[in-house]
Amino acid sequence: MSNKYEKLIKLYYKKKNIDKEHIKRIENPATLITELKINPMKKGNKILDKEYSLFYVNLLELSLLQEKIMENSKKIISLSNPNKFPQMSYIKLIRLRE
Repeated sequence: MSNKYEKLIKLYYKKKNIDKEHIKRIENPATLITELKINPMKKGNKILDKEYSLFYVNLLELSLLQEKIMENSKKIISLSNPNKFPQMSYIKLIRLRE
């Protein structure tokens, strides 16, 4: 796989070997293969005689975004914990934000 992650459909139109690329992607250690099944499409129509497992490749940029989400979630939880504030200050804080 190259440094830039391209959609399989783009590779198809570039006349690349999508079957080979598909195998590389599903064998990647960062890939999560789901139990969901999908059918490929051609010119807007489903190809019903083929079925693939839906997969997700956890790219570096997605991992970094996940990390930011977790950090922000921790901040929100710590700010919303009433045990960390004196009771009166917490009530004032809530009223100020209404």
